[in-house]
This record gives sequence, C-alpha cells and structure tokens, in this order.
Amino acid sequence: MQSEVCYVQGQHHEAAVSPGERYAGHRIGAYQRLSQGRRVSAVLHRACRRRARATCTSPSSSSRRSWSARDFSTPRTRSRCRYIPEKRIAIVTSSAGAAVHDMIRILRRRYPLAKVILLPVRVQGAEAPLEIAGAIRYAGKWKIGDVIITGRGGGSMEDLWAFNDERVARAIYECEIPVISAVGHEPDVTISDYVADARASTPSNAAEIAVPDQVELLRVLDSARSG
Repeated sequence: MQSEVCYVQGQHHEAAVSPGERYAGHRIGAYQRLSQGRRVSAVLHRACRRRARATCTSPSSSSRRSWSARDFSTPRTRSRCRYIPEKRIAIVTSSAGAAVHDMIRILRRRYPLAKVILLPVRVQGAEAPLEIAGAIRYAGKWKIGDVIITGRGGGSMEDLWAFNDERVARAIYECEIPVISAVGHEPDVTISDYVADARASTPSNAAEIAVPDQVELLRVLDSARSG
C-alpha cells in the first residue's frame, strides 16, 4: 500500500480578499493524484485570491527587530505534535523542487497509510510570502491535514527569505494545526523555525518527524501480542 498523494491547485485572481482566503479557499476544483499519474476526483471550493504584488523586505537586521519579538513571546496553548499516527499530511512547498519528492518518498516508506496533500506555492520571490501564508491559513481553517509541513530545500539567505517574512510567521503562529518548519539545511535558521511547533533540519527530516515508522509500530504490536 502506498500513501495517497493529492494536489490542491490554487487559483490567482485580481479580486481583493483577506490573506487567509488568498490560497484556494472553499472547495471548487479538483484533487489531482501525483502518484503514478492517477487522479483522485474530489470537489474543492476555490475562493478568489488576489495575485500578490507586495515585495519582500530586503534582508536586514533592522527589519527583523521591528517585529520579531513583539507578538510571538506568548506561549501557545494548543496541543503540540504528538506521537500519534497522522492520517493526513499537508505539505506547503513548491511542487517543482526536489524537497517535495523526498518528503513524499519518506512518508510512503515510513507510513504508507498517510494521505499526503500538497498545496503548491512559490517559495522564493516577491509573491512567495503571501502564497505561503495564505496556504497555511487555508489548511488551518479548513482542517486540510492533521499536521502541516512547510519549507523548501537549501539555498542562499536571499532564497530562504520568504520564511523570515512576518506574514508567514504570523500564519504559522496562529495556525490551529501543528506546523513543522523545514527550511533549507541544518545550518539554515529562519524565523519560521522559531514560531513553528517543531523545527526540522531538512525537509526529509520533517517527513520523519510527521509520521512514525511502520516497522517500529509493527514491532510494538508484535511485542504486545506476545506479552
């Protein structure tokens, strides 16, 4: 049995809507299964979303100091990531990068019962922060998954800067679903790592954190039966 992988396609639109509705929103559209080219039919509402026109703030310590310590010091009270097999894993990342394929491969190997739902976004550039934040808010509002993984593969600090954006940090901090931040490699640290429920050193490590290993689960079950 393999993990079911679904693709949630967003739609750009010039109509002005709230940031939480900028990504796909209300169910109109279709899921497209990525595994082996097969399709999963389902109905998905698409809310209008405005194409992001804002530009990212250039990397500077002054811009980070202006807000990073202002509203994120209050401890979050919702439940953290638990050692419970998650059935739906929502991934907010680029559909074209190697990171997403690594995560899907590991999720299939470790826990093939999981349903993987990909919400494709840009992960660098001027439009990336609004797309990432909107996708996280959408996944949280409509309970798309039991846990959310957001991140991207490695790159320069400028390439990773979308995950230092205040809008992305707020979306992660306010999300009711546990969020795992997986940005770059082990030495790379972004503000998203500080506000997420868990920080993964790489996207592959995030997949390992999100689900248990089926081999270990079977060993525990066999031990319980024999005991």
